[in-house]
Amino acid sequence: MQRLTAGIVATLGLLASPVVAAEHSIRPDGLGDFATIQAAVDSATAGDTIFLENGVFTGAGNRDVRFGGKDLVVKSRHGPGACVIDCEGSSSDPHRAFRLDAGETQASRIEGITITGGFAEGPFPESGGGGILVADGSHPTISYCIFDGNQTGFEGFGAGLLAWNDCDITLTDCTFVNGVSGWYGGGFVLRKFCDAVVARCVVVDNYALHAGGGASITNSNPVVTDCEFSRNWVTEAGGGGVLVKAWAEPTFVRCVFFGNISWSGSGLGLGNEPHVTAIDCLFEANVAEWGGGGGVGLDRDPCSISFSRTARS
Repeated sequence: MQRLTAGIVATLGLLASPVVAAEHSIRPDGLGDFATIQAAVDSATAGDTIFLENGVFTGAGNRDVRFGGKDLVVKSRHGPGACVIDCEGSSSDPHRAFRLDAGETQASRIEGITITGGFAEGPFPESGGGGILVADGSHPTISYCIFDGNQTGFEGFGAGLLAWNDCDITLTDCTFVNGVSGWYGGGFVLRKFCDAVVARCVVVDNYALHAGGGASITNSNPVVTDCEFSRNWVTEAGGGGVLVKAWAEPTFVRCVFFGNISWSGSGLGLGNEPHVTAIDCLFEANVAEWGGGGGVGLDRDPCSISFSRTARS
């Protein structure tokens, strides 16, 4: 009887043992634990970490990666300076690095990767997120990434990143540079109920044809803290640094809007009943080529701006 009891206890102990998350190493030459990033994602289980080793990842399986609803971590081993995903996308052959649209949570993380060469094209939301597209209730965490030289086609949204439709992403310590959007958001776009946390990001030297040279926020309520929007520009309308519109209620805390260019509202362009809170923000050297609102431009609709510092806009 004692032996039987001991055996049952031992068996229950084994059943109660925690599952240990696995780590996988992926190399650009295909000689890691799996041949590609997507192959590793497909084989991994929730909680696993996929390390990308130094080098440039290209080609099928290393772009257009989908997590499939699994909460995984995909991160570089040694930071974005050593690890690049080159999507090699174009208007005729569009590709992005990642698409997360299967209910991933904040436990899904993309960290420390340079993403370049992305191109988004097609019917919305395919037209957005040249580097990363997050859609339909996914809430990943994206940190320490560099989005460099990604694009969207005409009427595209978010050359670097698009979050669309109930996606409360966490976006921290990222850089958006040299993005080109055919409509909104040369850096990133938050659109339709995307109440994101955005912190310590740098959005610089991006371009959008219509509005939101650096970023565009529509019908979303993010908190944006300690971010810089500099030297972004727009050809047709407003929001050289950031465009806020359509009932959005973002809060900007200790953000810098410097040297952005647009027709109006070159630092921060507002339209269609947004309500904006800007706390201890700096607006400097922004240029409104049409003559209205170098720092902040308001298109007939109410907004709130509180505790802002403004200099030479």
